[in-house]
Amino acid sequence: MSDETFSRALERAVEHRDVVKRLFPDSRFNVVFCGMGEPLLHPRVVEYARRATAAGLEVHLSTNGSLLDDATGRALLDAGVRAVFLNIGEHGASYEAVYRLPFERTRDRVVAFARLADQRCRVVAVLVDHRNDPGHLDAMRSYWAGLGIARAQPHALNNRGGSLHVEHMQYDEHPYVVPAWEALDHEVGTPMCEVPFHWMFIGYDGRYYLCSSDWEKRAKVGSVFEGSLLEATQERALRAAARSPVCRTCSLDPTNRLAEALAEAEDGAVDQASVDQARRTAAARVEVAHRAAVRLGGTIPAGTRPQRPRTRIPVIPA
Repeated sequence: MSDETFSRALERAVEHRDVVKRLFPDSRFNVVFCGMGEPLLHPRVVEYARRATAAGLEVHLSTNGSLLDDATGRALLDAGVRAVFLNIGEHGASYEAVYRLPFERTRDRVVAFARLADQRCRVVAVLVDHRNDPGHLDAMRSYWAGLGIARAQPHALNNRGGSLHVEHMQYDEHPYVVPAWEALDHEVGTPMCEVPFHWMFIGYDGRYYLCSSDWEKRAKVGSVFEGSLLEATQERALRAAARSPVCRTCSLDPTNRLAEALAEAEDGAVDQASVDQARRTAAARVEVAHRAAVRLGGTIPAGTRPQRPRTRIPVIPA
């Protein structure tokens, strides 16, 4: 991100903070330096954090921790960073296989930073459940807690809007997407995700994207140089309601989440009570999206019913 783009993005963030605080007085508002890459690679990240803090914003940062040496850590704390989220969901050889970084260096740096940050900044271990193994998450939580990083934030694996291939997340071909969408549409109206309205994303090019899961930057909804975040609300609503080009393949989308629960029930992996809970959770998320979009000045468009997957006819060689 260039300095010109950052300066304009900072103005837009402050502008939007004021809108959000007026509309949602009890809400929390912060900016997170994260997204499409490692923020500590940016040569001006400390300066940008300081400028955002000086503008009255609460600044968070998400990092893999490998570059978080003593000097950088002290500078970030002095710049006013209030929370650092460390993507450290493995250790040892498993860490190096996933992150392709030397584990011991990262371990030593994040542990030293956690001690340095005590009482000044929240330090959170982000644990991605890429193994689909709750026991492994518990082991990772215990491991990092034993090294002084007591806060942990588990996350389900996110397929980044379909950019990351995960076998059971092929929603374009998923047989339960249509019934899941129909159930939500009948119960609460247009199925759409709340993420585009609660976690707005500004790319390094200054464009607004539907959300940070749009890894390939396919859903542009405006720019810091063209209009405010508020003015992009209706375009966000249109994109989210159409579920295209990103939501229909994204693991965060409530329709897709419910479709996975329906498939698991069909396979006998979960019971009906789990499906009912998944339906209630998905419906609640849709309602949150509707309320946020309307309060930010948008309207709820009619949803786009997904296509049923094509029946594949096996070809048997003669």
